[in-house]
Amino acid sequence: MRRKVKPPDLDRYLVHSPKYISYSDGAKLFGVPYYSFVSIVKEANANIRIRKKVIVDLEVLNDYIESKREK
Repeated sequence: MRRKVKPPDLDRYLVHSPKYISYSDGAKLFGVPYYSFVSIVKEANANIRIRKKVIVDLEVLNDYIESKREK
């Protein structure tokens, strides 16, 4: 009989650290539709996959947005 391994508590990283957010929270933060936010994050390579959960590195995303901004 296999022992079930308890999954890591990712909420502690998301709640206490403003550096990482989830897709849904990021879409709300930036005020864009969910799937548009997901495609921007993937284009910027700012997503970090941990098992089945994906978090977004805001520093990488903000750097990408600044580089794409028209001057």
